[in-house]
Amino acid sequence: MGTLRGKVAIVTGAGQGLGEGIARRLAAEGATVICTDARDPSRVADSLPGASAAVLDISDADAVDQVTFETVDRFGRIDILCNNAGIGDPAAEVVDSDVPQFRRTFEVNLFGTLHCCRAVGRVMRTQKSGRIITIASRFAKESAPKWGAYAASKAALVSLTQTLAVELGPYGITANAVLPGTMITPKAHELVAAFTGTVETDHDEYFATYARDRIPVGRMGGPADVGAMVAWLSSDDASFVTGAALNLTGGESLFF
Repeated sequence: MGTLRGKVAIVTGAGQGLGEGIARRLAAEGATVICTDARDPSRVADSLPGASAAVLDISDADAVDQVTFETVDRFGRIDILCNNAGIGDPAAEVVDSDVPQFRRTFEVNLFGTLHCCRAVGRVMRTQKSGRIITIASRFAKESAPKWGAYAASKAALVSLTQTLAVELGPYGITANAVLPGTMITPKAHELVAAFTGTVETDHDEYFATYARDRIPVGRMGGPADVGAMVAWLSSDDASFVTGAALNLTGGESLFF
């Protein structure tokens, strides 16, 4: 612990799920974390030493600029940007998709991340250091029926990450993408409830069966797993890692 002591980090979508796990691990490593979310992330921020909360819709470029300005004004720098916020319920097959909803998925997942990378990336370029970590998905490398908009937006994030790595590398900035597989989160419980027709939040048996049948390491992943990888990518130990799209699936997906 303590590998990120003195660092300032912005985490989007930090109000629950993977974002909460990321924020908690970065704070445990000593970083000062600004927890942002479209819904009030104060519950998470208030439980972390030195953390603060900001309600932020990343699809609003002006709002992203304002949070970035306020962070620099308060702390003087931004060392870590973790782009975690995103949307994407399975909706329809591509030929039957709702174009406004498809566009909304890109407005949040791709353009929202772009807003954050532009605003924070300029700060990092000036200070000549920084880490940009974007949470994509295993669906960036494969897809499934009715996940067309989500998968396409996540694939675009990998391409964006690779371009950032090339453009910002000379300024001491790395950019990497993490591609989680099926993780146990509140959203996963919602999807399982919809799929199975249940309303319970306890789906231990379902997840145990899923892990046994589909994940070679034999267990489900969760927010702590993603937080651990983000913390490593944020550290000096990962200073030579950039432009990567790292599977975090327990073997559920093995695509390059």
